[in-house]
Amino acid sequence: MSREFPLGSPRSRGNSDVVLPRQFVDALTAGVAVSVSDANSGHPIVKLFDGSAFAGFSVSDIDQVTKTTGVIKTGEAVCLRVKEDAILVVGEGFAVDNTTGELVPAGMDGSTTINGEVADIGVNGLDGVGEVIHGCALVNLYGGAITLTTSTQDPQLASIKPSTAKK
Repeated sequence: MSREFPLGSPRSRGNSDVVLPRQFVDALTAGVAVSVSDANSGHPIVKLFDGSAFAGFSVSDIDQVTKTTGVIKTGEAVCLRVKEDAILVVGEGFAVDNTTGELVPAGMDGSTTINGEVADIGVNGLDGVGEVIHGCALVNLYGGAITLTTSTQDPQLASIKPSTAKK
């Protein structure tokens, strides 16, 4: 029996974990990346990740009635969805698919590399209504997308090999 964790939530909450409430637009599912929807609205609104304005990952408290969710950017052992057929490696970096917002290996075409590392694979996630989502991963999040101007010699980027970094 695989271990199960709420999608988008850290395995154990700590002072460094930041889960912020956000409104969302369109269809959104727990455990995927989100983008800022309207930075000029005066309050935070997010949507499914589209390769721009990375805002974090949606958590399992998605509420389709009030259209609110929690969003996490930093945390230890956060359970997230992995794109079907994507192969992640424990200790390596990862990215999110620009269309689905799900995890893929760092450097894949059509993806955005995230500042973090894969902590465990093959776990199950629990979505907002308690449904089991198979084939998820636990990741450590260090706070956002990796910018292309950052040197690959940065210690936080040690898990991403220069030859596989998105260009």
